[in-house]
Amino acid sequence: MDTLKNNEESPSWYSVSTLEIRLADRSDRASIFSNGMHQVIIDVYIQPIDKNRNNISVPDKDIVVNLYLIDFNTGEEICYNCCLESGDYKWSYAYSSNGFTTSIPFSNSSFKQQSSQKEEKHKNRIRHYVYCLPSALGKDKPIAVLVKAPDGEHSTGLNGDQGEEFVLLRPIYARQYSLDDMDMQAVLQDLHKYNAKEFTVFAQNTYLSFSEKTTDQYGSRYVKFIHY
Repeated sequence: MDTLKNNEESPSWYSVSTLEIRLADRSDRASIFSNGMHQVIIDVYIQPIDKNRNNISVPDKDIVVNLYLIDFNTGEEICYNCCLESGDYKWSYAYSSNGFTTSIPFSNSSFKQQSSQKEEKHKNRIRHYVYCLPSALGKDKPIAVLVKAPDGEHSTGLNGDQGEEFVLLRPIYARQYSLDDMDMQAVLQDLHKYNAKEFTVFAQNTYLSFSEKTTDQYGSRYVKFIHY
């Protein structure tokens, strides 16, 4: 469990001049398997400034404790780092990946132009890993960002002072696989050896792989292991 928001250190910045949110591939919408394990990567770009409105560089850790993902329409904060076992949330996010982050884009996603290297010089990019439970099915989630700076709150939510901007996540059914979805092949191998103490050993390896029918619009599923 990551605990980045437990840091209560006072920020070394005063406000923000830029606050942007987008998916890691720079698109604005994606589907997400609603199983509490699939993660969609959302990047937040923030430009800290001092009291004189000069762009400054600030450590990520000073930004993270004041940064929140929110529902675009309601402004409600999304649960941070909620555990799957608790089951008392629909949406949550963490600052660490579990490895299940393959993107599932919409066919009509739009992409944002990348800023120049000069524009990106002082910006902080904070990466979020968003996940949801089956209870989120049936309703798209528009996610915006809120930052609580020393000079007040700034957001990309509805009527936000940083411009209305969000990414849209669509929960989809996460297939539960069973033995009926698998092909099984048993291979008997003779592992005998010839030496002064000759012996013979037979081993049966059982190979399991997903059937062809498990290949769909999200790509092929394949698993294989050996059992002696």
